[in-house]
Amino acid sequence: RFVRPSQLLTTVVFGGSARGAALQSSVLSWQRAAELSCDRAALLVVQEPRVVQAVVMKLVGGSRRFGGALNVEAFVAQAAEYDEVSGGSRTGKMVRRQQLERATHPLPILRARELERWAASPEYARLLARGTPLKVPVAPDARAAAAPVA
Repeated sequence: RFVRPSQLLTTVVFGGSARGAALQSSVLSWQRAAELSCDRAALLVVQEPRVVQAVVMKLVGGSRRFGGALNVEAFVAQAAEYDEVSGGSRTGKMVRRQQLERATHPLPILRARELERWAASPEYARLLARGTPLKVPVAPDARAAAAPVA
């Protein structure tokens, strides 16, 4: 049986006990939070939420063939709708909990939503105000690759 890295510690140390399950849950939660931190770091570099959200969306879409058909605004709207549906009822909350229980990564639409929230936060504004953006030369093909899809 294949053991994921996030399960290795709990399987080896606790042998599948309740403490092991709790530890595994904590490690997975940390792993998801670390990915959101990486998204925040990307936003600090790019300083344009839609660009980072477009990258997340393109990573999920997976194919260059569909890249032109992806819509960042619809992706972000889907995140807001997910919040409404999953937080509005007991069933929605239960489904959301089930989706995240053993997930190693946050749902892509949740990543988009968190980027939106953080870009509007005072913490993000304070970090941007602390320094002057560097003018780093970027190759034209790199700009095109990071451009949001309309």
